[in-house]
Amino acid sequence: MDDKDVKEAALKQAQEAYGMFLSFMKWVAYIFIVMVIILAFFNFFDDPTGSKHLPEEISDQYDPSGLSKK
Repeated sequence: MDDKDVKEAALKQAQEAYGMFLSFMKWVAYIFIVMVIILAFFNFFDDPTGSKHLPEEISDQYDPSGLSKK
């Protein structure tokens, strides 16, 4: 094989690999989007604590000596 044939073979292989990579990434993106939609449908991203650091129901067990009570 001369230099030109090697370059053409390498170019063809690189184009095939790039096409397969794009196809793989497209499917990964589709799966990710579907997963986000499913998680959003079941309220996975909902924060029931209202973004409090310690909800009122469990704050007593982290303050056993009653230091925060007046």
